[in-house]
Amino acid sequence: MSLPAISQGRDLATPIPDGLSRSQRRRLRRLQNAELARGIAAATRIHAAAMVAASGIQAIGMLGLAAAFQTDGDPVTASRLNFINDQFDCYLGYEVARFGHGQANGDDNATAQQLVRDEAAVDQGGLS
Repeated sequence: MSLPAISQGRDLATPIPDGLSRSQRRRLRRLQNAELARGIAAATRIHAAAMVAASGIQAIGMLGLAAAFQTDGDPVTASRLNFINDQFDCYLGYEVARFGHGQANGDDNATAQQLVRDEAAVDQGGLS
């Protein structure tokens, strides 16, 4: 069985327009690379959150089954185990929500604002 071919020379950034100076082209390429890196980091955070959520949902299901088995019809035991399950559900929700509020988001926002200003300057031909 052969492995699928992987394209090695594919450029993900958009082409740089003609009419820019060499330093403007370099600056634009750096800005494009920074935006690509930001997108890759964001996608990685999304996939990590999905992985935590998926494994957490599996754990919640296993805890629910174990609790149902352990209660054996006793409502007091069921109440106690349901409380433990609810606490785990809250903890899992907190962990998944934490992925969107990392320390780097402030830096990402400042970088995005700088990218917008720099791209506006490139459009006006004033960035060198």
